[in-house]
Amino acid sequence: MENIMGKEEIEKIGLESERLLYRPWRDEDKDMLFEEAKDEEVGPRAGWKSHKSPEDSLIVIRNTLSEDNTFAIILKDTGKIIGSIGLFPSTVKELSMGEKDLEVGYWIGRGYWGNGYAPEAVRTLLSFAFLNLGAERVWCGAFEGNRNSIRVQEKCNFTFSHTEKAHIAPLDEDKIVHFRVLEKKEWESLQGKNS
Repeated sequence: MENIMGKEEIEKIGLESERLLYRPWRDEDKDMLFEEAKDEEVGPRAGWKSHKSPEDSLIVIRNTLSEDNTFAIILKDTGKIIGSIGLFPSTVKELSMGEKDLEVGYWIGRGYWGNGYAPEAVRTLLSFAFLNLGAERVWCGAFEGNRNSIRVQEKCNFTFSHTEKAHIAPLDEDKIVHFRVLEKKEWESLQGKNS
């Protein structure tokens, strides 16, 4: 999409929600990232291998998390990084993706599960995608068996689209992925009901 924003623009916008702040990743975040990403229950659910050292985390920050529209999720009250969320061109294979389609990906550290942080973060990025980036549709996938991620998508009003079998390169595994989608017009309709 042509409306991808640079890191400086994001910092100026000051992306935040009720309990969370969102900002581009920085090299100095490597230790906080490692604390959450070393957990064997977190990475494989999101499609990547658990980190083995802070140096691994630094490489991930520089090579993956430094992509445009990828953010550290930070607790406002403590300044602690608890996860990551990002918007990227869609990888959904089953359908012909439009130029204005994005996919949202996210993960939250296990110690923060069950507090509603993931839905809060996804709702914030949906607003950002539709209002700032000009998206017409946002997709989200969840691996077979990842009930927590599916619940997040349901809470954020994504509707089921289809299922694909995909090769997940970082894990070197084939997985079943269930895709859900939210159209801008549906999102706009829900905003009117929630105001």
